[in-house]
Amino acid sequence: MALLTNGQLMLTYPMVGCRPQKVRQAFAAALVVSRRSLSPSRLSVSMFETFQSHSDRAKDENDVKAHVIPIIMGPTQLDHPMAMGTIFGNPEPLTDGTLAPASPDIYHGAYPEELDRSVRDELASSIIPSTMQDKPMVPNFFLEIKRPNGSTAVAARQARYDGALGARAMHALQNYGKGELEYDGNAYAFSSTYHDGMLKLYAHHITAASAADLRPEYHMTQVDTWAMTGNMDDFRRGATAFRNARDLAKEHRDRFIQAANTRASQARTAAAKAYVIATRAEAAATEATIAESRGESKGKSRTWRRSVDEFQLKLYIGLQRFKTVEAVSQSAIPIQRESWVEDSNAAKRNPTGSKMI
Repeated sequence: MALLTNGQLMLTYPMVGCRPQKVRQAFAAALVVSRRSLSPSRLSVSMFETFQSHSDRAKDENDVKAHVIPIIMGPTQLDHPMAMGTIFGNPEPLTDGTLAPASPDIYHGAYPEELDRSVRDELASSIIPSTMQDKPMVPNFFLEIKRPNGSTAVAARQARYDGALGARAMHALQNYGKGELEYDGNAYAFSSTYHDGMLKLYAHHITAASAADLRPEYHMTQVDTWAMTGNMDDFRRGATAFRNARDLAKEHRDRFIQAANTRASQARTAAAKAYVIATRAEAAATEATIAESRGESKGKSRTWRRSVDEFQLKLYIGLQRFKTVEAVSQSAIPIQRESWVEDSNAAKRNPTGSKMI
């Protein structure tokens, strides 16, 4: 198991309560569920041989992304929002600010309009990866790709960095609206690497800081490794686990989003009710004062009457504002989605052109 804490990468002995085997067991069954798209009737020998040929011919990362990875990922699905080559320039630093922003080759997240606007605004520094607001948010599934002669160690470090950001995003969303932070030790984020025919899958979870003045600790557990170019059986097992992990990440993400939306709606309802109660109490107190002072001059009585009218108007306006806010929060915001592929301007945002982690 690997540990990222306070800007340092360390290898640790398994800790009580978060042993690798326990982490894997939580989702092991979900990863091996067969998929129709990879059944013998759908995945032919010729298709696998095409995959082998593309893998053998790939000379750089662009070749791998264009011809090899799409076969592993399968058909594009609109309910799996993804982006490529995105610089994670929006989140606050994961450690002490010395690490350059992450830039995963591919990541999956949720459409921004799926999450209540108030939640997005409050958790923006943890769940929104890019300054381009229409990019997928709450990223929790990542893929890092290397050319055939690339570095496996670099790919693993990048996956570790990506997964830690994903674990933090999911933890922030999971704990939205709760009094105290909860650390359940479960993995809700996944990363993978592909290098020279080898596909590796990792799970990521977060634990509380070991001391009050330290940051939370991010743990990375290797799930399995598959030699994708060797034979059809290994390819099928690897692609099945990859796609199932992607689906599992979406299930976790959707569940946390739904729970956060519910808590945000409940908070607005409670605030509106409290406002109504307070306003009514204030108006009632004014009415009582007027009733006790009816013997005074008509001019002063008119002043009190105007005061009551103002409280009643305030009550009406408050109710109308609540209805308007609730309607806006529950409606989808119009966002113009683009291809989510970084254009040439990405180089200007990252002049070094490297991930530097």
